[in-house]
Amino acid sequence: WVIMSRNPSNNGCTVHAGKLLSTWEAGSAYELSLPSLETRGRCTFNGSLEGGDFWQDNASAHGKVDPVTGELVTISYNMLECWVKVVIVGKDGAVVRRRKVSLKQPTLCHDFAITATRVVLNDGPLCLRIPKVMFGAKPFDFDYSTPCRFGILNRDGSGDVVWIETEPCMNFHVVNAYDDPEDPDRVVVYTFRQDASLGLGFADAQHAEERSCPHGRPL
Repeated sequence: WVIMSRNPSNNGCTVHAGKLLSTWEAGSAYELSLPSLETRGRCTFNGSLEGGDFWQDNASAHGKVDPVTGELVTISYNMLECWVKVVIVGKDGAVVRRRKVSLKQPTLCHDFAITATRVVLNDGPLCLRIPKVMFGAKPFDFDYSTPCRFGILNRDGSGDVVWIETEPCMNFHVVNAYDDPEDPDRVVVYTFRQDASLGLGFADAQHAEERSCPHGRPL
């Protein structure tokens, strides 16, 4: 994340490879002891994270564990360099694969989805504006003139990312996703859709006059 501050590690909890991990939006995952819930320290994923990895591979608040393969899938993102990275952790607890995906804008990528074969990235128009930060203004803008996008990529790392544009909207959280059993080229994603988001008071609305879909539609 770009606004790096003290990591409270309090957005989510994930159980993976026999460990209880607490996670946040903008920092490392932390390992907790059971049953005391005392903090054991930053999770190194069995030593597969070192040095700059703790910055580059900050853990999403909402990592997903595949109940079939035992893999943990998470994302990290950088709002200065405009990229999001998919990180796959094997069932033994070590990182096995990373894939960096370029973004067009400094998007707040809070959540994502997985299916049995794919990762679905969520690229909404809630974006960081560095000049505003420098002058003490609200750091984010929600731009009604910019479409939301979903990026679909294969979990095994093969192939290109397929981007699907929708109307401007915000999808902070994902409910579920799955591969369509009748169409191998179709992914079904359920989200908590919002017409817009002002980022808990940290964003301004831009181009609200161009708001085109106040009630939503199937994506």
